[in-house]
Amino acid sequence: MVDQNAASRVESVELTSTQTQSQMGTISTTIFAFTATLKDRDNKPVPGVALEWLYDGMQLPIGDWQTNADGEAHLDKFNVHQGQKAEIKVVVRDNPDKSKTLSVTG
Repeated sequence: MVDQNAASRVESVELTSTQTQSQMGTISTTIFAFTATLKDRDNKPVPGVALEWLYDGMQLPIGDWQTNADGEAHLDKFNVHQGQKAEIKVVVRDNPDKSKTLSVTG
C-alpha cells in the first residue's frame, strides 16, 4: 500500500546495481538488477513510497513500484547488450526532486 505522506519524508535516494553475464551463441548480454533505497533524515528506511523507473529518459512500462519495509524497491533482469550503454533513473513519484541516476554498460 502506498503511503501518501511517505514521499515527503524521503531525504536520500541510493541506487545500486549488480550484474551477471549471459551468452547465447555470439551474443553477449549483461543482466542487471537495480535496488533503490530510500531513507529519511534520520537515515531510517521509508516504506510505502511510489517510484517510477526511467530507462534513457523513458518510463519503463513494467508496472508500478513501491518501497518495501526496508525502504527498498527492486528492478530485476534488465538486459543490456555488450557494448551498449544505458541510463537508469529512479524517481520518487510524489516528490520528483528526489531521484538518482546510474549509468551502466553491457
